[in-house]
Amino acid sequence: MATVAEALSIALDLHQTGRFAEAEELYRRILDADTDNPQALHLFGLLVAQLGRLEEADGLLRRAIAAEPLSADPFVNHGKVLRALGRPVEAVNRFHRAIALAPALVEALEGVGHAQREQGDHAQAAAGYARAAHSGGNPTVYYHWGVALDCDGQAERAVPPLREAARRDPTSGMAAARLASLLHRLNDNAGAAHWYRWAVALRPDHADALHNLGVLAREAGAFEVAIRRFGWAAGVMTDPTDSRRNQAAAWLDLGLAHRAEKRLADAVEALTRAAALAPLDVDTQDTLALALFEAGRFAEARAVYRCVVMLDPIALGGHYNAALAAKNLGQIAEAMAGMRIASRISDAPWIHSARLVTSLLLPDLTNALLDQEVDSWRERFGRAPTDAPPSLPRPAVHGRPLLVGYVSNYLHPGNRLLDQVAPLLHAHDRDAVVPVIYGDVPFDSPALADMRSMADGWRDTRGMDDDALAEQIRADGIDVLVCLIGHTSGQRMGLFARRPAPLQVSFHGMTATGVDAMDAWLTDPVLHPDDTTERFREKLVRLPHFFLFRPPGRKFPLMPPPRGWNGVVTFGSFNLDAKINSRVIALWSRVLHAVPDSRLMLKSRGSGLADHLGRSRIAEAFAAHGITLDRLILLAPAVSHEEHLRQHEGVDIALDPFPYGGCLTSYDALSMGVPVVTLAGERFIGRMTASLLHSLGRPEWVAHSEDDYVEVAKSLAEDHKTLSSIRMSLRDEIAASPLCDAASHARAIEDVFRMV
Repeated sequence: MATVAEALSIALDLHQTGRFAEAEELYRRILDADTDNPQALHLFGLLVAQLGRLEEADGLLRRAIAAEPLSADPFVNHGKVLRALGRPVEAVNRFHRAIALAPALVEALEGVGHAQREQGDHAQAAAGYARAAHSGGNPTVYYHWGVALDCDGQAERAVPPLREAARRDPTSGMAAARLASLLHRLNDNAGAAHWYRWAVALRPDHADALHNLGVLAREAGAFEVAIRRFGWAAGVMTDPTDSRRNQAAAWLDLGLAHRAEKRLADAVEALTRAAALAPLDVDTQDTLALALFEAGRFAEARAVYRCVVMLDPIALGGHYNAALAAKNLGQIAEAMAGMRIASRISDAPWIHSARLVTSLLLPDLTNALLDQEVDSWRERFGRAPTDAPPSLPRPAVHGRPLLVGYVSNYLHPGNRLLDQVAPLLHAHDRDAVVPVIYGDVPFDSPALADMRSMADGWRDTRGMDDDALAEQIRADGIDVLVCLIGHTSGQRMGLFARRPAPLQVSFHGMTATGVDAMDAWLTDPVLHPDDTTERFREKLVRLPHFFLFRPPGRKFPLMPPPRGWNGVVTFGSFNLDAKINSRVIALWSRVLHAVPDSRLMLKSRGSGLADHLGRSRIAEAFAAHGITLDRLILLAPAVSHEEHLRQHEGVDIALDPFPYGGCLTSYDALSMGVPVVTLAGERFIGRMTASLLHSLGRPEWVAHSEDDYVEVAKSLAEDHKTLSSIRMSLRDEIAASPLCDAASHARAIEDVFRMV
């Protein structure tokens, strides 16, 4: 008969060769013969632990420890079982008992680290792993040591053990990837790139490493490389074990890289996949919506923005950008609803200003409703701050020139406001006025050297809030502060509420400002006739003529009206498509019916008329009035201002929309010899073209009713000889008119500054 020692040897052999049932039977028989045999209890406890019977293993190992309390191994294995049972505090106790018996026992030291980590004590876990590593631990111990230090917020101290783990096991992609991520966070991009590449070399489908290599390339501005790497990362994340969140992140970053390179179609494709993987992630949905918006796919952008606000009802960007998308689709009532929500969420004055400007596009806008919008802005932002410095006294001039500050972020090359203001700045009599310009523009840039000659002083206001800028203006001693372009995007209306100058004037603003401290609104007798019903609180100061331009350019010769060579009258409007509302379409349809076989050419600054949805919207609206698609010519946006001007060669007569009329668009048409028919409205924004035409000496093109509008357009269309004469003479008429008389315009404004 075998001895207990021989039976244990046989049982261990069965155990190690995987014959677990036979091993268990023999362990039981040994314990039947020797109930407290410490080795049998220990080995049997290990067997049942392997078989997943952890509670039973707990009991057997406790008995083994009781039978042989000076042996370290049962303590270590009992600690492992207790960890598996989710009892890390007891496990730590067992590992410490093992260490007391064998201080250099790596398994026990490592076990302390694991158990302390499971308790959330990363500092103690790191200490345990460190002792295990110094006692001869393997690469895995060094890896866990580094991870514990990193989790404890000791990122820099985590680098050496992770480097040692990667050195000891150069085939460990896990160590290489973790070290790369750590170096990336520590801004060691070169080191991070090395270890990310190492991880990819070990495992070419390592999606995280590929993704992060893309991030490094994007941070370095290498967008082409980033796009390739993000694409690879997204492509390899097809395994079901990859989390949807990781896949979404890969597609999101690929989309962002495409967007940075202006590859909007590719960006939308990648971001659509990201959004499908993360349908409840607000940021992903918002990024997709923005890319769709930038691609001119406004209907799709609006739909995604609706998802954004469902996920986050107070998402400012969701409401505001959805409103802009609706505005680009001509849905002005919907845009206003979104703007009202956005303005309630945000306390930024410019958001409320955008709401005010959007209201100008409402086809049924009344002066009373507009006044309510202005007053709504005034109540929140138009009153002087309680801590504002006292108002400055009006200056005693005594013959010295006035210091006049012009405030606008639009005075830079390429912006059309500069076309109107530059002639005035050049024409100012420096003995009367010294102009100073304030704007978020790098005026000291060599590229703006020519522009700096327009004024005597320039202030780059980037980074200055309204309070800081107000202090600067006071320090500069400005006598008259001019607000250019009112509530339009980029304005500084809050600045004027602080009254940093004795006299404050609104110029080129399309509405009343809503600023209590705004003293005057510059206008003219056409924009605001004596019987105007528009409401305002500023003092109206009527100039002889309001608008000023450089004389029309002559880069290319004028062509005869198209009716002369194709026999068909072509009306046209190159205004923003959002201005073309149902009332405008109805009236323009009447014009087309009044002139048989005539056509209408439309082009917008945005892409609303160029994409399928925009074309369909316009076509359906005209079809409701009996105008078929073959009578509409819908153009894509011009790629340059010169192309925009040349497109007027295909237009006989321009039609101005309402109630928000054109200004620069009308001037462009006139400068190309194209007469413009306008319907004088009830407020500034509906009478801008009328003002241009009066200054030009062509008041006969200003209609005062819809019937009159149709008649003016019809009369022009039927007189081919007059159209040809107008085409050839209009440029010279403009150049000789007050529209280009900078000296008289400057003198009139200088007189206003002194009198007011």
